[in-house]
Amino acid sequence: MNPISQSPAPGEVQSEGVRRLREIFRKAALQGPQKAAQLVNDPALSFPQLFLLLPDLEELELLPELNIRNRVALLVLERKSGRPEPQASPDQPAPTGEQERKALKWMLDTGLNWDGPAEGYDLFDASVDAAAARLLCVHHDKSALPAVCELVFRRNRKGLLIHDLVWSLFCSCELEAPRLVAAKLLSANTQDVELACNLLHLPMPEANADVRRRLHRQYIAWLEENKNYLHFTGENYQQTAEPTPLEVDTEARYLAKRIQPKSARPAEPLTDEEWELLERFRELPEEEQELLSAFSGRLQKKNPQTWGRWIRSELSRQLETAKAEGRNQA
Repeated sequence: MNPISQSPAPGEVQSEGVRRLREIFRKAALQGPQKAAQLVNDPALSFPQLFLLLPDLEELELLPELNIRNRVALLVLERKSGRPEPQASPDQPAPTGEQERKALKWMLDTGLNWDGPAEGYDLFDASVDAAAARLLCVHHDKSALPAVCELVFRRNRKGLLIHDLVWSLFCSCELEAPRLVAAKLLSANTQDVELACNLLHLPMPEANADVRRRLHRQYIAWLEENKNYLHFTGENYQQTAEPTPLEVDTEARYLAKRIQPKSARPAEPLTDEEWELLERFRELPEEEQELLSAFSGRLQKKNPQTWGRWIRSELSRQLETAKAEGRNQA
């Protein structure tokens, strides 16, 4: 059994936990470098524990003995600290893509809930943020979304910066991201609700559980209704205080043409008939475009055959039908 994995978690008892962790490692090092390397390369080791042991690893010149998981984490830390990257030994092959993904996921999952000591904590946070960004934007690992979303809200409650994490969350271009954010509308924590509303561009509801549940249901229904026509804009907190990360493509919804969430390009090429419909649609004022787009989306989902006849009718007839629906619902 690895004594390090049985030591107090670094986030517990703070300085006492850190002291005991390093003491256990130092005792192991007295038995030889192989014993120390065995402990730090153990699967049960967490990223916070590796982070806290780095001074000892450097002092004892054990960095070359680190396994691939720990070498990936070390590389992320070096890049975020601005220090020169460690030179790989010729007998240490570069990690494969899957090995890197697993190491980054380990950093995120085991570092998610750690509250470390003030010294070096900014570097730790920055490294976890970098792991999250690479997982979502390079490796496209959707399984990281829940952890990244939770970390966004956890950091926000503590008044810490969330800009990079929010960017990573929506950089994934996965509709699961806004769905996870929307779940925070049900939180008992007002800060969670405020941030969720800000990210989703929703009005802040009153402090009433029923009202917040209704807002959540409405947003999820909107997301489901428009899922084929949503795209990610790339807007983030570095650009504006109120980014709009997700938008409905009115043209795609009008044509009932599914688009790619990342590029907003049609999933399939437009036909000549669809191009003609689109050219006519673009001549309309923006308000009428929005009216027709919303009506088209609802009708196509409700009755595809009726929608097929409607979309081929004159624009004046389409507008008349859409406006009539609005009058009937008023």
